Amino acid sequence: KALKQGREEGLAQGREEGREEGLQEGRAEGRAEGIAKGRAEGRAEGRAEGIVKGRAEGRAEGRAEGRAEGIAEGAQSTAITIAKNLLSMGLSVADVAKSTGLTEDDIRLL
Repeated sequence: KALKQGREEGLAQGREEGREEGLQEGRAEGRAEGIAKGRAEGRAEGRAEGIVKGRAEGRAEGRAEGRAEGIAEGAQSTAITIAKNLLSMGLSVADVAKSTGLTEDDIRLL
């Protein structure tokens, strides 16, 4: 009877210890897997957000540069047209240069 009782107590204690060890090991493995998965998902999301943001910023910069170039070209074209008109009216190259902002050399090439 004492042997049987000892076996049952030993089995119960062994089960409890095994259950506790299994829980600890399971938690540790679960944490490690969760951290690894979280890092991978975080990196993927970060890359995706970075790509989207980078494209948007690139487009905005491109548009701004394009507008600035277009404005500059338009201003240059307007100055040339005005210079031609002023020259046809008989103004001197120096006066046309003062009026348009073009150089005298540029005006002589017109």
